[in-house]
Amino acid sequence: AHICAAIMERGLADKDALGIDLSALTSYILENLQKADDYNKAYACYVLKLLGDNQINASLDSLYRRVDSLTHSAAAFVSLAYSADSGLSSVSKSTEINKKIRAYLQPAQRSVTVVDANRDDNLWWWFESKSEQLALILQAFVNANPNDEMADRLLFTLLQNQSGGYWTNTATTAS
Repeated sequence: AHICAAIMERGLADKDALGIDLSALTSYILENLQKADDYNKAYACYVLKLLGDNQINASLDSLYRRVDSLTHSAAAFVSLAYSADSGLSSVSKSTEINKKIRAYLQPAQRSVTVVDANRDDNLWWWFESKSEQLALILQAFVNANPNDEMADRLLFTLLQNQSGGYWTNTATTAS
């Protein structure tokens, strides 16, 4: 669904030319949403918002009310979901989430450290890695404010985390 949204957003194909039943795919995501953990719920909200689907609003609002207990990666996806929605209250919610994430960023001269060991103790190796976390936070900040002063530090730190042009795993490299 995310790939379909990216293709349509970039104007490479319209919904009909994709050859994929997006309404069936959306229904499948919505039917299985309650079984998902918060990270995957937040990601689903982001992807469905990219597709312009508002059926996800109740789940998105539920995540927003609990944003302080989410991992930084999941919170960044919630911010991105609100950024994908053009309403004024959505923009303010995205900005508010980014401010909460920013409170856990410790800037250095050129880089930044994400702090709060209790919040992200359970980062998985396959996804939710530190590099993916930085990439999602960077994306959330730039979506809300392309001139965000923290973007350069996040990008520098992200690039410092790669080894030989790659990150920890394929999923992180694709981020």
